[in-house]
Amino acid sequence: MNLDWLDLLDDERRRDATGVRAWRQEVDRHRGVCWSGLALQPPRTRSEDQLEAAAQARLRKLQAWRASATGRFLAAVSRAQQAAEAAHFAGESARAAVSRDFEGSASVCRGAADMFDAQGRALLAAARAARRALRIHGEGEAEQEPHGAC
Repeated sequence: MNLDWLDLLDDERRRDATGVRAWRQEVDRHRGVCWSGLALQPPRTRSEDQLEAAAQARLRKLQAWRASATGRFLAAVSRAQQAAEAAHFAGESARAAVSRDFEGSASVCRGAADMFDAQGRALLAAARAARRALRIHGEGEAEQEPHGAC
């Protein structure tokens, strides 16, 4: 079993538990006020097999979405954003170190430069993945990427 499956199964259990808690709160809120026949019905509880089937269905949908052009493109966008954020953080750390003591900030600045290099590679890889996802979706099929482009 993979992590997605276990997470989705736990989520299905939490959904049922949340429904039960909400029902109990409503029952408490209406205690002594409900007319005959108007009492709140208890939530439907699912068996472990039903919970597993629901989690399995959600997992199939999640996997299909991840494999789709949209899922692949948005995953690439997320990786690009993470790389840009890490590079930005490294730059801010270097800027702060230099403002405190330029002479003593060489190691922080070298670390930032290394981070820029690593995150630059990650950003380019994300750009290539985004372009592949767009080609899968049918965008730019007739276009040739310029030499050296992502």
